[in-house]
Amino acid sequence: MIRCCPQCAMLSGLPYWFAIRVPCPCHNNSNAENVLTCLQPPVGVAVEVTAYAGRDLGVAFDMKRNIWFCNVEFQRICVRLFQELDGVTHSHMPASPRTDVLWAAKYKRGLSHTALCFQTPYYTAAVVEYGAVGNISMHDPQQVLMMNANNYVRYVRQAASSGADIIVFPECGLTTIHLPETRDEVRPVLTSIPDPALRQVPCAESAGYVPEVLRLLSCTARNHSIYVVVNIPEIAPCAGEGCPSDGAFFYNTDIVFDRSGALIARYRKYNLFGEPAFDVTPTAELSTFDADFGVRFGMATCFDIYFLDPIVRLVQELGVKDIVYPVAWFSELPFLTAIQIQEGWSRTLDVNLLASGYDDPANRNGGSGIYAGRLGRLTAAMPFTKTEQLLISRIPKKTNGISGVSAATTPRNSHRTSFTVEENSPPNFKSERLFFSDYLAPYTTQLLETSETHTQICDRGLCCEFDIDTDIDTESVTTGAQSAVYRLTAFNGVRPFFGGRTGGIQVCAVISCKNASLSSCGQAISTTTRLTAFKYISIQMNSNRINSIHTPSTLLNTVLPLDAESYELSSRNISAELTHVHLRTTKCVRNLWTFGIYTREYDLDGLPFTVATEQTTN
Repeated sequence: MIRCCPQCAMLSGLPYWFAIRVPCPCHNNSNAENVLTCLQPPVGVAVEVTAYAGRDLGVAFDMKRNIWFCNVEFQRICVRLFQELDGVTHSHMPASPRTDVLWAAKYKRGLSHTALCFQTPYYTAAVVEYGAVGNISMHDPQQVLMMNANNYVRYVRQAASSGADIIVFPECGLTTIHLPETRDEVRPVLTSIPDPALRQVPCAESAGYVPEVLRLLSCTARNHSIYVVVNIPEIAPCAGEGCPSDGAFFYNTDIVFDRSGALIARYRKYNLFGEPAFDVTPTAELSTFDADFGVRFGMATCFDIYFLDPIVRLVQELGVKDIVYPVAWFSELPFLTAIQIQEGWSRTLDVNLLASGYDDPANRNGGSGIYAGRLGRLTAAMPFTKTEQLLISRIPKKTNGISGVSAATTPRNSHRTSFTVEENSPPNFKSERLFFSDYLAPYTTQLLETSETHTQICDRGLCCEFDIDTDIDTESVTTGAQSAVYRLTAFNGVRPFFGGRTGGIQVCAVISCKNASLSSCGQAISTTTRLTAFKYISIQMNSNRINSIHTPSTLLNTVLPLDAESYELSSRNISAELTHVHLRTTKCVRNLWTFGIYTREYDLDGLPFTVATEQTTN
């Protein structure tokens, strides 16, 4: 039953099914330019069929002629369910169809059957760099939520029109980051969240029966047929043992709406950064959801990225390879700026990370990006003035932990709007308030004073091997600019965080300083002093392999990490307890702020932080 000649076929070799490209010279359909497939399996024969179009693909079923059509007039389509009832086949299509899909359909006469999507090796994701509007101390908190939710609609519309399958919004994006610190004051900000197991569609509920902000977000996801991830403060009524005296738990919560507007997933933040009015669950929730484009996502929020639970366990125990990550990060030099830690974490665990950052540079908040594990960042934004930005990129899917594409074919910076700091243009720093600075006094450090350095620096049992070849840019001769000052650093101990948390770390790194004093390190430096060129840097260390991860910590004066192709990180186990870690550059690097190995020692978390007990700096 071939309805077009074989030379028009896109795919062949499949029984009873043919895919054809049109216009086809022997096709007599008046709408031939729109028809891509037009074949039907014979009655009574069970076959599995596949058709692919490397362009926008739509699917329709002609019940009169019993023929399937693919129509390129549709921009996005996903036929979710086909049922054969009494010989009549029905199809259900959402309002906004899917794109670039590899389709398969299982056909068996007399039985219900489902259309399965075997998509391309990519999906398309969007993240938003956004700072909330409104003031919850001066206005009705629920009105503030609605103002920001209405702003979200604009981004969802734009992302969907660009073909995005999923969009992620930042932590605190609905409420502002300046939440009250007492439970009585924060209570009016909170929203009751339905149990995701119910798969409730707030959009389908009458006004007044569900929180209006959930109804708006649900309708937005449904109207644009896109997955929507938002962060929202939650109230969960409770009673009995363990319940707070005010009768409810307060959570910092992420929720997910699917294409139909159903609320399908919820995650309650486990690692709070201060946030005294909020509670945590007894154990970390390992929250996941499955998207219809064949990807299982894990969920985490902000400070979670620094700890074992839940984000590392999602990867190591559940095999999750894609993470949605709302964040309101406070950037800290020289090791923990937003993009720096996001990309380093993604690369180490080879996980796709969708990070949506809260935008408030004056408060040291900001930084969003889409990262493809070892392939590096696909797009990122680190603004230094308040700037709303939408970042969109196609992300290679990972199968058994392996990306289906190579670095050479991975799209970068596919789409971004209002990006004010280009990756090749260092910002003009006018304020030291853009970053916090790490407490470096307990570190063992040494000035980098020669162009070739081969040395070992040890700190509390950790020894760092440095092999460095540098050069001074000849521009300094003509401009009179001073070369930057660098220190080699080693640290093996526990560091403090705001709110009383501590974390175990091991660090071997090269860092920049304003001058020869250690106190000048970990600060933003004027671009006029960034003239040192590093021909080669090699850093090696032996580190604990139990309950630890070893991440690259790299940073240029653009406040973005080095490109993935500019360095290599490798490790090999040398005993049951130790791993040898090696970080090295693969090309000359200029304008460097940080280059090092940053190891998290999770077993040391919660211990007293390390203090400087003696002079360890040269």
